[in-house]
Amino acid sequence: MGLLSPKYTMNFSLVSIFTALSFLLFGGISSLDNIFAGAKDIPVTKLMIVGTIWCFCIMNLIFVFMFFVSKMTGLNIRSSQDVNANLVQRYPLIWWCDLTLIAVLLMSCWAYYIKSEGFSVQIYERLGRCPTVYFVIGTITIVGMIILGAVTIFSLSKTGSRK
Repeated sequence: MGLLSPKYTMNFSLVSIFTALSFLLFGGISSLDNIFAGAKDIPVTKLMIVGTIWCFCIMNLIFVFMFFVSKMTGLNIRSSQDVNANLVQRYPLIWWCDLTLIAVLLMSCWAYYIKSEGFSVQIYERLGRCPTVYFVIGTITIVGMIILGAVTIFSLSKTGSRK
């Protein structure tokens, strides 16, 4: 058996795939650490926004990497083997993770917007007796959007094709 036999080639392929995945994962973590290291005077809400966007990008980049590796190796990473399944039915985990990150991003952006624009102070002055109404309305709106996204993903992930 020579060095270029199929057995060794497969081992080298697996090593290179895991090496690339580790570079991708740890490179993303290292760059996020560099972003947070220089953020001593940045508000927490801005850090949450930047961190969530970065996490969204890295997570989807890893998923795309795993998707292409599965195509190259012929392995199947789908949750549903149905030929007529849509993307949410095939890969529900990535959709649920994306929904969670988008929910965190929306809440962080909402908190930053209220604080930076001074709307909370203006609304509190106008409402006088009911300073929490603005908070409740905004929170209900965002939670409603998150629930709508969850219901949409859940309905798309049900087995059977939607027509």
